[in-house]
Amino acid sequence: MKKVLTLMLFIFFLLMGCNSSQVEFENGSLIHDEQTAVDDQMSRIVEVAFSEEEFGDLWNYFNFEEEHPSVDFEKSGIIVAQTTENSCPKEIEKLEFDNGEENLIIDTMQKETTCDDIGLPRTLVFQVDKDKLEKVESIRFEGEEFTLEN
Repeated sequence: MKKVLTLMLFIFFLLMGCNSSQVEFENGSLIHDEQTAVDDQMSRIVEVAFSEEEFGDLWNYFNFEEEHPSVDFEKSGIIVAQTTENSCPKEIEKLEFDNGEENLIIDTMQKETTCDDIGLPRTLVFQVDKDKLEKVESIRFEGEEFTLEN
């Protein structure tokens, strides 16, 4: 009986690790995504936060349902990017620095092709190394360039 209980606990914790919503990339990680958007527009938006206060303000601005993830702002910065997708969800294809780390490129892709053409807002939250993000002058998200104010 003890072996069965131990095996069940092992499987439970293994499955919990598989359900993590964080997706790792070489240059950062997707720490949250949700079908939500700001109240007043349905276009692409990219915002950056370097402090807990800025992150909290963005979290409220984009109308997220859950509490925001914990972030060590001594080491990391946050990028919040809003897009619109159809009934087939987008996946992150690329999160990489370009041009001597002055530009950050975030590209998405849609694997499925038979999708309903509806406009669903989706907001992605990325965690990136703070030292690298502070050097970024622009972020290209889905082909559109967003210049950052330093």
